[in-house]
Amino acid sequence: METPACIRLPYMRPAMNPALAGFRTLWPGHADPMPETAWRPANYPLKPAAAASFLQSLELMGCDELDAMRNAWSASQFSAFVNDSEELASIGMFAGRPSLHGAFEAALELAQQLLLWSWRQEQILGELKELERECLLKEQAIPENFLEAGAARGAAEAASPGMELSWRPVVANAAFFISPAQAILAEGRMAEELPEFLEFKKPDSGGFGLKGGGFLEARGPLWQALGHSGPARTEAAKIYNPERVWLVWRGE
Repeated sequence: METPACIRLPYMRPAMNPALAGFRTLWPGHADPMPETAWRPANYPLKPAAAASFLQSLELMGCDELDAMRNAWSASQFSAFVNDSEELASIGMFAGRPSLHGAFEAALELAQQLLLWSWRQEQILGELKELERECLLKEQAIPENFLEAGAARGAAEAASPGMELSWRPVVANAAFFISPAQAILAEGRMAEELPEFLEFKKPDSGGFGLKGGGFLEARGPLWQALGHSGPARTEAAKIYNPERVWLVWRGE
C-alpha cells in the first residue's frame, strides 16, 4: 500500500468531511475490512489476526479490568511534566511489563494495542452519542443497563467533557508508526489546543495534498506538540524529537 502524505488524527473513525476526502485515517491493524479512506502502517508488530484477537479480548473484559486499563491510560497522560517513555512504562505495568525503557520493540506492540483500545473506545463513544441523541429526541433517559456495561462505562468516564477522549495518548502512540515525513492533520480538540504549543501559518506550498486556502501549517517535534518541556533523552527520542509537519483545517 502506498504511504499517504498526510494522516488525520486523533480520530480513527472521523466524521465525513468533503474537504478532507484526500486524507487518510489511521487503521489500528485488526482484521475487519479496512475502509478505502484508511491506511495500515507496514511496521505494525501485530498481524491482523492477532490484532483482532486483542480487540476481541477487550470485549470480554469485566468492569474491573477495563477500569485498570483506563486508569493506566489516565496515568499516562502526556502532560508537560511527564517526559520520555515514562508514559508507556506506566501503561506497561497493565500489560505485565515493569519497564519499557530500552525495549523499543515492546513499546511498538504496546503502542498498537493502545491504538486498538482507543479505536474501540471511540466506537463505544459513538454508540453512546447516538443513543443519547435518540433519547433526547424521545425525551427519555439513557438506559442504565447501557452504562453498566464495563466498556461503555470506561469509555464514558475516560472521555473529556463533550464525550471526546484525550488526543495526546492517541497521537503519541500513533507517532510510533507515522513517519516524520508524513504530515499530521489535527481535528477536534487537538486542532484547538495545538496552537498553544506550535505556531501555525499559511503553508508555503501546496504539498501534502492541500487543496484550497483553508489550511494552516506548523513545524515542530512531537514533544513540543504534546506540551513537554524539552526533547526526549531515551529510546523515545526516535519518535519524540524529529521535526514533523502539523496541519489544521480552518475552512475555506
